[in-house]
Amino acid sequence: MLPVWLIVAGCTTGRDSASAWDSRPGSDFVDSGTAAPFGPPVVIGAGLAGLAAAADLPGAIVLEASDAPGGRAANWGQRRFFFHGTDVQVALGAEESVEEVMADWPSMTGGEATDDTRTFLAESASVHDRMEALGLRFLDPPGPDLITGRDELFTVEAEGDELAAAFVASAAAGVELRLSTPATSLLVDDSGLIGVETADGVIETNRVLLATGGYTGRIDIVERYASWPAGTWEAPHEENSGFAWDLAQSLGLGLSHLDAMGAFDGYLGDYAGGGILPLGTAAPLLWVDRTGQRFVDESELGSIELETAFWAHDPTTVVTTDADVLSFAYLGTDDEYLSVLRCYPSFAALAAAEGVDPVGLQATVEAVKAFHAATATDPLGRAGYDFPALAGTPCAATEARKTAKSYGGVTVDDEGRALMADGSVLPGLWVAGEAAGMGAPGMGGLRGFDGSLSAVVWSGWRAAASMNAAGIGP
Repeated sequence: MLPVWLIVAGCTTGRDSASAWDSRPGSDFVDSGTAAPFGPPVVIGAGLAGLAAAADLPGAIVLEASDAPGGRAANWGQRRFFFHGTDVQVALGAEESVEEVMADWPSMTGGEATDDTRTFLAESASVHDRMEALGLRFLDPPGPDLITGRDELFTVEAEGDELAAAFVASAAAGVELRLSTPATSLLVDDSGLIGVETADGVIETNRVLLATGGYTGRIDIVERYASWPAGTWEAPHEENSGFAWDLAQSLGLGLSHLDAMGAFDGYLGDYAGGGILPLGTAAPLLWVDRTGQRFVDESELGSIELETAFWAHDPTTVVTTDADVLSFAYLGTDDEYLSVLRCYPSFAALAAAEGVDPVGLQATVEAVKAFHAATATDPLGRAGYDFPALAGTPCAATEARKTAKSYGGVTVDDEGRALMADGSVLPGLWVAGEAAGMGAPGMGGLRGFDGSLSAVVWSGWRAAASMNAAGIGP
């Protein structure tokens, strides 16, 4: 069979420090089916998944398309990681079993827990400990998950670039990090992978880890699989170019759970000039369900918490007034804001037209007026001054989404090896991080879980362990 040439994406510069992860408990690695190893291991993508793997792959070449390592994590503001079973949590009395967390997984993520979920939960404490061994520290104490209330969200002290630097510094001996060096093709023959092409030439190898990120920067892919209507999405992450998706299409790799993705920043809707009109965190809006009741602190726009609430209460109606919106219209023109609104002579008329219970909506309106006037306190925690005055013409709008993370992607087995559409292994190719759905497709359910970057790191170390166990180590 002639080699198949496939378009890729790319990465970094060098560091010499050794690191090793203890054997993963309970794991029985099997032969990958890869022929006798030749050439250096190649990691495509220097986000946290690729950098984590590089810690355990001496002599690897890491390719990064951009001019800095760290991927999206290098500019990451939230800094939260999800862990279970750490010594810190045990000391706090949080001793729930993996099975108890698994039972809550559907409410947390909108999907059933998988075998990969179980493995990740069982091994996440080791990820926490290994990150601390890199010199990273977490704020104390951990914070609660929104759904379960368990203290499972750890905030790392390091800023995004510092976090990336710690992983770069962990690279194994002889690792070469090549910045601004995208992979441009993969070579495949009947034996599996045989090479990676870059602008500098072909790297002959049958050991490749694909860690190029997800597909949420590609609106054509997002709108193909998303449950929200076309035109109500924005894809802001250009680095999430969907290369792994393109590769899968070309090679016949399996893809799964592509409708599973996280999204942030409640958006008002599609406006006349095209695109999605954004709203800031203090936007004077109410979010109500079909009963006319609020269900979340709307000032948390941009948070996974609000997105979780959206999914749980779909369909949702945005309620405001024209006066409130125009008082806030600094992210667009007055005409743009007015064009997204559907305004009515009364809240009763709005309820009838939008399919909202009028009694419930009227009760919400009266309560919000009291919150705004500071004569009552919002039980959901929103500050009174953040509420709209509701003094203008009642209006509704359609919410929209700004994509955040892919929780589906290239199908992998329990060692991170890429699978073909028929379920067979493609020899020589592993997939980690968001390219595989933040670790493994389906693990994050429909909308994912807060702090899921821990699964990205876990999947990088898991893939490297599998490569080494298959005889592809030093």
